[in-house]
Amino acid sequence: MTLPPKVHENDLIGPNMLKVSTKSIGVRIGLGIGMSCLVFTLLFFLLSAEYIQNLLAGNTQTSDSISETFLETKHNTFFLWQVILSVVWTMLSALTCVLWIKGYLSKSIGSITHVLENASQGDFTSRLQPRTRDEMGQLAERVNQLLASLTEMQASKINTDMELDSAHRELKLKTQLEEKNRIIEKTNLTLTRRLRDIALLYDLNRALISSLQLDQVLNVITEKIGDALGFDALGFSELLVFLISHEHRKLKLVRSLGRLTPSHQLGKLVEPLHGHLAQAMRSRNPILVKNMSNAPTENTYNQLLPASGSLLSVPIHTQEHLLGVLCFMRKEVDSFSEDEIQLLTSVTQLAAMAVLNAQLFKEKLDLSITDELTQLANRRHMQSRLEIEWNRAIRLNKPLSALMVDIDQFKRYNDINGHLLGDEVLKIVARILEENTRSVDTVARFGGEEFVVVLPGQEKSAAINVAEKLRRAVSVAQFPRANRQPAGRLTISVGIANYPLDAENPKQLLDKSDLALYVAKRTGRDCTITYEDGMEQIEDERLRAKNESKKRAGRRKTKSRQQLNLLEH
Repeated sequence: MTLPPKVHENDLIGPNMLKVSTKSIGVRIGLGIGMSCLVFTLLFFLLSAEYIQNLLAGNTQTSDSISETFLETKHNTFFLWQVILSVVWTMLSALTCVLWIKGYLSKSIGSITHVLENASQGDFTSRLQPRTRDEMGQLAERVNQLLASLTEMQASKINTDMELDSAHRELKLKTQLEEKNRIIEKTNLTLTRRLRDIALLYDLNRALISSLQLDQVLNVITEKIGDALGFDALGFSELLVFLISHEHRKLKLVRSLGRLTPSHQLGKLVEPLHGHLAQAMRSRNPILVKNMSNAPTENTYNQLLPASGSLLSVPIHTQEHLLGVLCFMRKEVDSFSEDEIQLLTSVTQLAAMAVLNAQLFKEKLDLSITDELTQLANRRHMQSRLEIEWNRAIRLNKPLSALMVDIDQFKRYNDINGHLLGDEVLKIVARILEENTRSVDTVARFGGEEFVVVLPGQEKSAAINVAEKLRRAVSVAQFPRANRQPAGRLTISVGIANYPLDAENPKQLLDKSDLALYVAKRTGRDCTITYEDGMEQIEDERLRAKNESKKRAGRRKTKSRQQLNLLEH
């Protein structure tokens, strides 16, 4: 704000005097009073001049005494009038000055007061109109300058307030944006974790449905969980997979991932009667132990579960089947979050479906290739295995032998002791044959009381040794009511055929071993006979005997049907 130049005392002297005098109220008042005094002085001198003139004229016409008296009287009267006129003039001059000052100053000050009152109420737009260049004009200019400065300050304040309000809004928006960013980051982390979980579940499901073999399913479970959740082999985290063994009615450890200690041997059996595993299986809900140090000691799982850290037990179950339990272990206390528990529960549900499908597939497969009574390979599976071994023998130029085994006098045993004990005999003989052969050999139930043993890579002499071993094992075995048999014990007969000596295809190998068995039974049973050239004639006799047997059986059926018709009539 620019103020007018200040008036100094030196400006009243010299050329500036007239200029300043036109601006100064005091000068104006001084000039007014001076002019009044000047007029009064002039008037006084005029009156005095007339009085002197009259006095001189009177001195020539009167005497000295009259002259003195008149002069005294005149003098007193003139003096009186002079005083009266002076007082009256002074009062008029003072009254005039007062009225002029009051009118002039009141109007100017009133205008200034009005403008200042408006300014005090916030209106800084009012302005004074200076009509003179005196102090009141200067005051009006100063007031206008002050109002202009206040206007600028108010405008600046408004701008500042607007800027502060804008800054406040920006700060508020920035705070909201930061909060939104935090929410977005948190949401992104959650979505990333969810996407990772979904990807894990998708990969796990795709891997699980790619196989129906239980071993492969269990490998997929441990590998996928280990890769995704950090269950490594360094001992930091561990995973145990237990499945229910219906044969032993216990939990069987089938897979482990983590520290490899003697207590983590696969196949270990535990009884889930008490503890965390049993609780999880009974409730069919995940059981979390945040600190194993504070958990009660369980002798059943002492060698399997950690003594410290955290443990999460998740049951492997479907809606109708309880299959086992997954145990997740970490060294850190309370190291499983709610999201991880939910994820591991979902993983276990997928694993449950895969394990159930694999078990059902194995059961169906076993039923399709296994004899239900003896649990040996059935005839169809035996023929499939024989084809495989035959092709391998041809490709590798290796021998292949087949044993045809028959239980002697088994029909008599069934007739005397009943079919239930006969089934027990079949089971015992099947177990003996399986226990006394190699794992690469195929032991199958051929039909009725007949069994087939396929011996890959065995010459005929080695096959004879195996056959004798089996025959002796059966003859010394204990069977229920075996003493009722003609020999006082239960025995078997064995026929042997060999590739390449006796057969040119798998069917011939079975036929030749069956023919050798027929010869063994005709020879007196409880013996081992190998196929030899010339047995074709015996084959013809056997065929005729079979045909005759079929005819007799047909005649018996016809006779039984006729008797039944007679009874109905």
